[in-house]
Amino acid sequence: MKMKSLALLPLLATSPCVAQEDSPNFHKNLSPVIEKLDTDGEHLAVTYIKDDYKKLAETIDMFSKISQEQGSPFPIQDAEKLCKFIGIDQYVATGSSSKWVGEYALNRKFLATNGKPSGFSTIIGEAKPWSAPSFAPASADLVIETQINLTQLPLAQKQLALALGQEMAEQVTAKMQMPVSPKGLTVQQLSEKLNFRLSLAASLDNSKTWNPSKDVSLPTIDLVGRIDGATWLWDHYGMMVENDSKITEKDGITFYSAPKALPTPMGEVTPVIAVDKAKDQIWFALNMKYLAEAMGDGPKLSSTPHFQAALKSLPSSGNMLAYGSPDAIKSIVNLAEQAKASASSAEEKDMVATLVDAITEKLTASKNGYIFTLQSSDQGILFASKSPMLDKGGPSLPIMLAGVSTLFVGAKYYKDAADESACKVNTNAIHKATWVVQNIEGYEAGDKLTWEMISGDNSKPIPERPTCPAGGTYTLSPTFPKEGEPACRCSHPEHNLSKEETRSW
Repeated sequence: MKMKSLALLPLLATSPCVAQEDSPNFHKNLSPVIEKLDTDGEHLAVTYIKDDYKKLAETIDMFSKISQEQGSPFPIQDAEKLCKFIGIDQYVATGSSSKWVGEYALNRKFLATNGKPSGFSTIIGEAKPWSAPSFAPASADLVIETQINLTQLPLAQKQLALALGQEMAEQVTAKMQMPVSPKGLTVQQLSEKLNFRLSLAASLDNSKTWNPSKDVSLPTIDLVGRIDGATWLWDHYGMMVENDSKITEKDGITFYSAPKALPTPMGEVTPVIAVDKAKDQIWFALNMKYLAEAMGDGPKLSSTPHFQAALKSLPSSGNMLAYGSPDAIKSIVNLAEQAKASASSAEEKDMVATLVDAITEKLTASKNGYIFTLQSSDQGILFASKSPMLDKGGPSLPIMLAGVSTLFVGAKYYKDAADESACKVNTNAIHKATWVVQNIEGYEAGDKLTWEMISGDNSKPIPERPTCPAGGTYTLSPTFPKEGEPACRCSHPEHNLSKEETRSW
């Protein structure tokens, strides 16, 4: 090394760019992102993205203009409204970090927002303390929990419809007023009230297996779930369960169980639902024994050493959680090994073996299982997980690009799919209306049925007769239908529900 190069070393050592003891000065909008990440690991990246969505919108609008000039219809009429529908107009900065912590790769991603998330992103709801681990039996191997908030969905859907043109906006507005319950609850009324937490827990029993195919053996499952904040739905839909259930009450909780065991590929199960209106909770399980474990005071997953170790250094509250225990990981590895053994040709065996060996090597490293969490706040959205491998980035705006690209590609087919879906909602509502009239008026299957009996004014289940959004013709059954048969059909064959969908009607 030349002497003049050596002379630079003292200067470089004190430079803020290389001095280890000095903290770098971040853009003011990047500092909140850094605070949510780990800066002492193998990966750290932060990016300022405010107003990037406008450039994206300009690009989409350019394609729209060119397409229309060439005489080709383009589904997106206002790309900026599309971005606001997704909620990405609120994004300010994003960042990610990854580091090894024992056998885990601790990965964090943070998406900073300008205030609370908006648009479609509000569907993830509000952050709350985790509830599933506190009721899941200690034997639980799988836990999934998510907050779902649809209260802003009507507004978000209108934004999407406007982005796709006035015609679509008018269709969405009309469909939001369609009844979706026997008591006349509309789509908009349902959405505006739906804000609940869904939690699931399952225990795997490797001592009892079942075979979905001759080469695959899987453990049986005990499953329990709980819905918090939606018992009001029971007043609108509970009658569909009550009529065919064995009903008992205990400590103010009403239990609805199947009158007899039902056959499944795993063996017989006797499903049960418990409605606790005092706590605003709806429970459901494959059998009463596992439900009793979840509702009782016995040992819970939250108190087990392996779950506590997995959750350590991750948020204690949030909007979404998914956890797999060491036994669950072993079951996945076992399934992968079965796939490896069942490969037919030598070429297939080599390909599957390479994939399975990679999966096995990564997954079996954990002694406590793996976990994923999502937490939303006024500052932004944090994704934090302990997984088998480091996540060293990828696109700087994975959520934005994934959301926009999906809608961009799918928007071309949105109208046809939306018409088909809306038509099915219509025929479903017509059938429910005949069901209401039949039950209230005491009609029997085979009695005469006319449009005037179910629609025409505000005293009828459907005040205005629905029409197919694609111009199809509705044909009403001349008589009240038998069980499993629809009351109305559309002249568009693809708009009609399948026999599987109407089996319980």
